[in-house]
Amino acid sequence: MPRLMFACFLLGGLIPEPTPTDYCATSYCDAGLTNVGCNPPPLTGGPTCDGKEPLVIGIGQAEIDYILDLLNTLRSEFASGAHDPTFPTASRMPILQWNVELAKQAGNNARYCLLNLDQCHNTAEFSNSGQGFQFFANNDAMNTNQILLESIKNVKAEKNAYAFGSLSYTSYISSNDGTRLLANVLNDRSSKVGCAVQHFKHYDLPGYLLVCNFSDNLVDDEPLYTQGTTGSDCSTISTSYSGLCAA
Repeated sequence: MPRLMFACFLLGGLIPEPTPTDYCATSYCDAGLTNVGCNPPPLTGGPTCDGKEPLVIGIGQAEIDYILDLLNTLRSEFASGAHDPTFPTASRMPILQWNVELAKQAGNNARYCLLNLDQCHNTAEFSNSGQGFQFFANNDAMNTNQILLESIKNVKAEKNAYAFGSLSYTSYISSNDGTRLLANVLNDRSSKVGCAVQHFKHYDLPGYLLVCNFSDNLVDDEPLYTQGTTGSDCSTISTSYSGLCAA
């Protein structure tokens, strides 16, 4: 009898799985826009993946830790003035933390096998979220960490458009899609991120698409971050990333 009572207690105390958000019923988007989470593509890919050999690249906790380290290392590098004067030091750039729902929404975009921003990717928690993507072609077999490393290297290279062009960290220009992911990485209003990786053929070239969603969107004509002495407006500096504010 005691064993039966104990078993019943365990069953009664189980924590139910959270109910998935119905983005068709509540879109969290501006009027007229469709949330990418409303009737998203299946894991096998949407119709626009036909003939492109789509494959979702799984991201577990080890890969999450790795991509967060890559993103925060890059973020700290810029915030610390490693690319000054094009990118001067940042006074308050917070460390990025993973958000599961942002990652799900990134996956909903990636499974279309297109190099497009979706109309809306907001969530119940983040009603003005940002998004960027990076695609690179590669015929070689790569493990997930290699894909992530190559993707972030390409994100860092987006800085060249600022160094040799008319772009400036002081004024974001949304029409410049070629630097959107780096701009999101440097957006000091964002503190949460979620990413997804998809393999498919783009114009018959096999490659990998990294999509990342961020807690806060970029704003046209506003700076990516606030310039100032590194970390001067942080309550606490991160012990792992010296250019960033601790969580």
